[in-house]
Amino acid sequence: EKGIYEERPVPHGTIHINFYDSKNLGAQRMFYVYTPPGYESSRQRYPVLYLLHGNGQIEASWTWTGRANVIMDNLIADGKAKPMVVVMPYGHVPRQIKPGQAVPAGPADALAIEKELLAGVKPLVESKYRVLTDREHRAIAGLSMGGGQSLSIGLHNLDAFAYIGAFSAPPNRAEWERADPAVLNQKLKLLWLGCGTEDFLYKSVKEMVALLTEKKVKHVFYESGGGHSWPNWQIYLSKFAPLLFRD
Repeated sequence: EKGIYEERPVPHGTIHINFYDSKNLGAQRMFYVYTPPGYESSRQRYPVLYLLHGNGQIEASWTWTGRANVIMDNLIADGKAKPMVVVMPYGHVPRQIKPGQAVPAGPADALAIEKELLAGVKPLVESKYRVLTDREHRAIAGLSMGGGQSLSIGLHNLDAFAYIGAFSAPPNRAEWERADPAVLNQKLKLLWLGCGTEDFLYKSVKEMVALLTEKKVKHVFYESGGGHSWPNWQIYLSKFAPLLFRD
C-alpha cells in the first residue's frame, strides 16, 4: 500500500489555486484543484470529485500532507482510476488554522459550508474547468469532519452527487435513518465508508454501517487497522477513487 503516495516517474497532474470572493460568507476564500495529466493539452471534459479536509485543516491539506495529487497520478498511470478533476475547497466558515477535535461543526456552520460548496465553489469550477456537469459524473468525499460534511451534503443533494465517500467520519445517522432506502439505492452509485479499528470514531461508524445494512442501503465498508490519521485517509482515497465514474 505504501507505494501509493510515493512519487513515481509517471505523468503528473497540475495543482491550481483559485481565489474567489464568497458572496455567501463575505470573505475571500480559495480552493485547490487537481487536473489530471493531459488536461491542458486535451479538450475532453472530466468527471469531478469534491474532496473535503478535516477539522483544523485547510484546503491545501489534501495535497500538502495527504499527497492526493501523487495518489491520483499513480492510480491514473496504473489504469486503476479514471482521469478526474479533484476540487479541494475550504471547509470552515471563519478562517482558522488550529488543531481541532474531529467533531462535527455546529449545524449553522454545516449548512453555510453546504451552501458555499453548491452556490459558491461548484459554479466557479464548472465555469473555469472542463468538467462534466451531470450528477453521474460528480462525487463528494472527505476525511473526518469533511467526511461528515460529505455524508450530509451528498444526502441533501442526491440530484447533484451520485457518489459519496466518508473516511473516518462522524456520521449523521439520524438523517440517514429518515431517508428512503429505495431512493438512496436508486440514486447512489456508491456510498463508501472507511474507518480504522483504533479510530475513536470506529464505534459510531460501525453503528452507521449497521443502520445501512438494516435498511438494506447498498454501501461499501472498508475496515482497516490504525487510527484517525493520514496513512489511513491516503489508503481510503486510493480504494475509493478507482470505484468512481465506472460506467
